[in-house]
Amino acid sequence: MALDLQQARSQGIISEQPNGYVKAIKNSPEAEILVNEVNAARRQEYQRISKENGQSVEVVAKIAAEEIARKIKYG
Repeated sequence: MALDLQQARSQGIISEQPNGYVKAIKNSPEAEILVNEVNAARRQEYQRISKENGQSVEVVAKIAAEEIARKIKYG
């Protein structure tokens, strides 16, 4: 059964990073696939937002990381 992002986070398999991307904590092929998929989708979205707002991808990713952390913390 494939992991989803919430399951992987709650099980300590991956973690959110302050740069707006996720990182595998417990290395496994399934975790690496999930990390690659999530990060690729986020990168694409950050690039789209970056173009719309005239901000660098890094700035957009950092703002997103703060939002993600807030959502995880408060539910």
